[in-house]
Amino acid sequence: MIHPSSLLTTLREILKTKEVDGFLIPMSDPFQNEMIPDHFNRIRFLTGFTGSAGMVLVTPQQAFLITDGRYTVQARQEVNPDFFTVIEGGIAQLEQTIRSLNFPNLRLGFDPWTVTESLYHSLKKLPVSWIHLVDNPVDFLWDARPPLPFKEITIHDESFAGVSSSAKRRTIAKSLKNQGLDAFLCTTGDTICWLLNIRGGDIFETPVPLSYAFFHADESVDFFVDLGKISSSVRDFLGEDVRLHSLDRMNEFFPYLKIVGFDPKTTPVALVEKLQQESRVAIDDPCLMPKACKNSVEQKGAIDCHKIDGLAVTKFLYWIDQQDHLEEIEASLKLGSFRTGGLHYKGPSFETISAVGPNGALCHYRPKAGQSRTFEKGDLYLIDSGGQYLNGTTDVTRTVVWKGTPTQTQKNHYTLVLKGHIALAMARFPKGTTGLQLDSLARQYLWSQGLNYAHGTGHGVGSYLSVHESPPSISPRAASIPLSPGMILSNEPGYYLEGHYGIRLENLMLVKDSKEFPGFLEFETLTLAPFDGRVIDDSLLSENEKVWVKEYHKKIMTIFEQQLTQPEQHWLKKIIECDNV
Repeated sequence: MIHPSSLLTTLREILKTKEVDGFLIPMSDPFQNEMIPDHFNRIRFLTGFTGSAGMVLVTPQQAFLITDGRYTVQARQEVNPDFFTVIEGGIAQLEQTIRSLNFPNLRLGFDPWTVTESLYHSLKKLPVSWIHLVDNPVDFLWDARPPLPFKEITIHDESFAGVSSSAKRRTIAKSLKNQGLDAFLCTTGDTICWLLNIRGGDIFETPVPLSYAFFHADESVDFFVDLGKISSSVRDFLGEDVRLHSLDRMNEFFPYLKIVGFDPKTTPVALVEKLQQESRVAIDDPCLMPKACKNSVEQKGAIDCHKIDGLAVTKFLYWIDQQDHLEEIEASLKLGSFRTGGLHYKGPSFETISAVGPNGALCHYRPKAGQSRTFEKGDLYLIDSGGQYLNGTTDVTRTVVWKGTPTQTQKNHYTLVLKGHIALAMARFPKGTTGLQLDSLARQYLWSQGLNYAHGTGHGVGSYLSVHESPPSISPRAASIPLSPGMILSNEPGYYLEGHYGIRLENLMLVKDSKEFPGFLEFETLTLAPFDGRVIDDSLLSENEKVWVKEYHKKIMTIFEQQLTQPEQHWLKKIIECDNV
């Protein structure tokens, strides 16, 4: 492995030849995936940081890694402080860092394939001259760069999708016509997969291919992808209205486009600048809302796959309780084995977070070979995992005590998190409400004790697509998109005591119309896995909260009872009854 000092020295020499003072490296790829392929993970190559969000700024004298609160502690453990200063934050902190350099006429380079138009709009406000470097200088240092991923594209059957591709394209074409557009440039794999009823496998645990597409107002599509990934059966399925092209032919199409829409939040600068300025229109991706608001078939699929997934998680929680010796990696692998073989199961929806004791305080910690912590009596264990099923995507987090009695402080923190979880799950709200307006429901009990957590409370979830799906969100950050029927979101408040433990309790929820109150919405909890009653302080729960917990556990017992062994049933009953409700 090349030493960071040598990498930075060589990179700075290359930057001098490009006549720039420094270089900005976002955690992104040309296709704007959240989880980027190893081939594009320049930050990990340069710094050793394994998180999924952040940016690196290299200047003549210093280098910085800026990442959000989920990853700050992790970054400081993984990144050599002699060469990189870790800063918590985002664009605001990048601006502060640049201003603190006191470097007049600063010229910074960036790769226009890794920066979206929205991000570039923010960057241009900083006191910097930004220089396009299409040939990314980091790549010149990367001798053992991993290859591009290659997975065949598959058909996503209408029995799971609920609506044909042609019907979806008809809807999107109508939207384009209403906006006076001839086409929409799409750069995100999950949108392309949703529209065409296909799935891929190029992104780690997210079934999408690396691809681009033009959606046309005549209901046709120009689809740009590695043609080796498309079998004859997929070609036949897509039909004549979906024209297939290799990625390297995309440039040929730009001169012939008329009025084209693009989403600045997901389109890299390199592609925006290929569109003629007078004919390009910034819009929201027209597929976002239809994709986020699951149809009736997708909703039923989500309900069904959560029964399969919940049974696997419940059996796993029983299993870890029976072990006398356990490590984080071993537990993670075992949970995967419980899911394997489940109806329509295709694999994990993200890399499992398996964290015991102080590792649980790292929001997105993953154990590594040779660094897997051993469970100790009385530890809190946090397991955050999910599955990809043909009929849905799951994401569930449970925190349990292992082989011991939790402390009163642990019970207090756990119960405060649970109270917030229940408050959000029970929420009823008028149509037009955004996730920003609901976020404080989940934080209120932690706030009352001067506590908080650094991540959002909820994210959208796809249907056998991305486990993090925009635009649905429940977060302190501004969200202009109201929650709508059919959306699936997570409910995951948490608390993290650095150096000791982490607590997160996550279920997925479906947004539904209220039957009792017209014009209002409410949530249906989809996830089915018990909470650990041993860590619940019953005295902190209201009567309504006690009823919610009791009914939730009763539902789990009713659905799973015939599929559990006698010892598993006995254990589940014992775990549930420990909540004393």
